[in-house]
Amino acid sequence: MKRIERIYQQLLQIWQSASRNTLLQEQGTTTAKLADLMNLARPNVSADLNRLVRSEKVLKVKSFPIKYLPSQVVISVLKLEKLNYFEVDSLTELVNRQQNFTPLIKSPAVAVQRKKSIDRNDWLSGEFAKSCFTS
Repeated sequence: MKRIERIYQQLLQIWQSASRNTLLQEQGTTTAKLADLMNLARPNVSADLNRLVRSEKVLKVKSFPIKYLPSQVVISVLKLEKLNYFEVDSLTELVNRQQNFTPLIKSPAVAVQRKKSIDRNDWLSGEFAKSCFTS
């Protein structure tokens, strides 16, 4: 098993049985704690955790110190449909942002339908764009 996979598995093991309150209170695991638990160099753990954030497997909580949580644990414990953000300042902010997340185009089918009947003047005046974001 590669080091990055071992780090992810360790993070899962730490958090898979956490309650909502524990998750919101502790906000994750630091790089230093993971490095100590696994007897690895902190810079290597940090690099791998950032790769896991980019691959959307891990959520990065940008507090001081920076903490990390497995995305699937956050989704299941906080009862979210999916994560739209993988770097946040706090889990409370994440929950608020996720609840207030609404797509810019409310109905893609309406946008496509309107695009078919677009007039050049509407396009130049920005009316088409406005109509895609409202309805």
